[in-house]
Amino acid sequence: MKHNFCLLMAMAIILAACTGMPPAHTPAPTDTPTPIPTNTPIPTDTPTPERAASSLCPTSWTVWKVKDPLTGYETYDAPPEVKACVKAHYLEEFRAIAPKTIHEFDPARYNRLLGNPPDSPPPEVVTTVRYTKRVVAVLGFAPDGLSCRVADYTEGGVVQTYTWPQKEPVEKKELPDVVVVYAMRYDPATGRWRIHQPEGQEHTALARHELPDGIPEFVVQRYGSVEE
Repeated sequence: MKHNFCLLMAMAIILAACTGMPPAHTPAPTDTPTPIPTNTPIPTDTPTPERAASSLCPTSWTVWKVKDPLTGYETYDAPPEVKACVKAHYLEEFRAIAPKTIHEFDPARYNRLLGNPPDSPPPEVVTTVRYTKRVVAVLGFAPDGLSCRVADYTEGGVVQTYTWPQKEPVEKKELPDVVVVYAMRYDPATGRWRIHQPEGQEHTALARHELPDGIPEFVVQRYGSVEE
């Protein structure tokens, strides 16, 4: 019981750090959520692979105020199909950088999903990552619906580093069980959600917290696990 309380407090601290918001007072009850329309995305003139890959994702949606079940903070939620696209695009970008095996690394895909020029040289070292269990939670949308946060819970991680293009193994190590929070922002030019590094911040991740007992079961039940 004590561990669960400490874990909830740690998660509250993480998510509070992401929002920069003080604890919310209990809001007055409302019968229906308040819809907030997003800005109208600007369509691109030339079709791109990113746009084609995002063809099933919404290009406009509404968000509404909710109370975060873990922290009690007031935030905004979005339709399930929007959160599904955020999750899919996050995992695509993550796996473009750190595939599960060295044979899955594609320099062209790496440059395309990271927004690099097509002729950019590939990295000299490629890192692969595999997990025994993973949960990706999409939460905390901005009032305009065009940015949010992703909490990436991972358990049993193993990292292997290879030289590229030789594909020779360099180093292998195990990772601690952690939850890492990232900011995501919608790019209307490509119709994709991208990992965003806030201006003036040294690291991409907003917050990181080790999970001494692995991913909490209530997190798995609420958000579902990722097929690794």
